Amino acid sequence: MIRGRVERMPLRLVLVGTMVLLVLAGLVASGAAVVATMRAQLIDRVDDQLRGAAEGWAHRPPGAPGGPPDRGEGLGTGSGPPSREAPPSLFYVEERSSSGSVVLSVDETGERPEVPASPATGTPVTVTGTGDGDWRVVVLPSSEGTTIVGLPLDREVDQTIALLIAVSAVVGAAVLLVVGAAGWTLVTRALRPLDEVRLAAGQIAAGDLQRRLPPRPRGTEVGDLTASLDEMVDSLRGALAASGESEAAARAAESVARASEERTRRFAADASHELRTPLTSIRGFAELYRMGALPDADAALTKIEAESLRMSRMVEDLLTLAHLDAERPLDRAPVDVAGIVSDVVDAAGATDPLREVDLRVTGVPVVTGDADRLHRVVSNLVVNALRHTPPEAHVWVTVAHEGGEAVITVRDDGPGMAPDDAARAFDRFHRADDSRTRTRGGGSGLGLSIVDELVRAHGGTVALDTAPGAGAVVTVRLPAD
Repeated sequence: MIRGRVERMPLRLVLVGTMVLLVLAGLVASGAAVVATMRAQLIDRVDDQLRGAAEGWAHRPPGAPGGPPDRGEGLGTGSGPPSREAPPSLFYVEERSSSGSVVLSVDETGERPEVPASPATGTPVTVTGTGDGDWRVVVLPSSEGTTIVGLPLDREVDQTIALLIAVSAVVGAAVLLVVGAAGWTLVTRALRPLDEVRLAAGQIAAGDLQRRLPPRPRGTEVGDLTASLDEMVDSLRGALAASGESEAAARAAESVARASEERTRRFAADASHELRTPLTSIRGFAELYRMGALPDADAALTKIEAESLRMSRMVEDLLTLAHLDAERPLDRAPVDVAGIVSDVVDAAGATDPLREVDLRVTGVPVVTGDADRLHRVVSNLVVNALRHTPPEAHVWVTVAHEGGEAVITVRDDGPGMAPDDAARAFDRFHRADDSRTRTRGGGSGLGLSIVDELVRAHGGTVALDTAPGAGAVVTVRLPAD
């Protein structure tokens, strides 16, 4: 219970109280020792006085030369030397006969010691008196029996001891006051750094993790506590930062996962819709032919074949995007960009000799990448330009090496694209409106999406610059070796 109360008290009060109690205990112990020593010395002095009296004036027989007058001449202090009949005023003298009867008793103080009937002789002893105080008496043998000499202790000893105790109490109280005030001041000054630590801890608990304490020497309690607190705050800041980064990463991953899920769902829906169109056409042509509505079998088969090819190309595009979404590694090797572009332009000229596709090479960059995927990038761009421009439109393809990058540019002078269509040109399954003519029956809406994914997989960028009536320019930039 006491321990619980002490633990609830302020530290400075406990320290100062402990100091005062220790000083008080020291003062009490030292005062008791001083009082005991002083009392023993005073009693020794009384004993010396008693022995001196017993061996001196109290032992001289009556009528001896130079001694006091006989008992018949009267008692009193007189002006002569002290004697049994006229002792000093504080002394008590009693003479007893050998039979134990009192034959002489001199008491000028009004009090007397209570001496037993057969006292021990030669050694001073303490006995009670008829008053409130004790007496110190010594019993000596005499020619007539025994002589008892006594001195009261209340005057010789007790008053001195009482005065000593009073003075010690006053001095001790003053010392305790001084020690308490000085201790409070010193403890308050010594605990001032702990108050700073307490205030800093409160600010840190309130969320101020930038709070720091001034450095103090290590090896001291306050210095070690300050260093430990700063280290704890640094660890806490690191943990909070790591937790924040983890939460941010988790939120980002969750956002990416949701976006991926949404993209997958939209992709599946769009793929189902796009595949349904050629499948419906194939089924329709087959049913019309079976019903005899298409008497020309070659025409029906041609249309079915065209739709099948369209569906095949779409499936191929879908597989390509699925592989890119799965982030499968590329087969990287040094690739001659100019050679790939030249092959694509030659293939376009062979496929449609009536279209004009011009190639201009101003540099021969080499990149580290997947040759088949890069060939797909250039092919999609050229095919897209030919498909969505009228027959009289021109297409220009340029290869350059600029600032450590391989630059491929595909430009046409077709009708261009509206801003809304241009903003969504790289979205999957997005098709521009009829402002760009679909002389080849239109595409799947995946060509530019595949270009964007493949270019980013190679660490490059792709950009579209177009406007209605101004044609279109697609620029691909890849890191060159």
